Amino acid sequence: MVNGVDYFRLYVYDKTKQLLRTTDLVAENKIAAMTNARDFLANEAHWFAFELWQNARRVHKEIRSTPAEPAVPVVRTVAHLKPDTPTATG
Repeated sequence: MVNGVDYFRLYVYDKTKQLLRTTDLVAENKIAAMTNARDFLANEAHWFAFELWQNARRVHKEIRSTPAEPAVPVVRTVAHLKPDTPTATG
């Protein structure tokens, strides 16, 4: 701990266990670092798991419990309908 903060490294993995990215986090403690990691990944669609390390010690590992949401919502238009698809009016 330096000046009341700890330094952590975040490792982010995809479903095939390939490393997607690393980033350094600064937090008051392990719990705050876990919250910062979750916030950092909140809008990332492709991550599957992450690990938090402090120096040479892994302090937390987390696997995503829900499927990733698409980064951009899928928009359906009338053009997606087939000509023979029945409609509500007829």
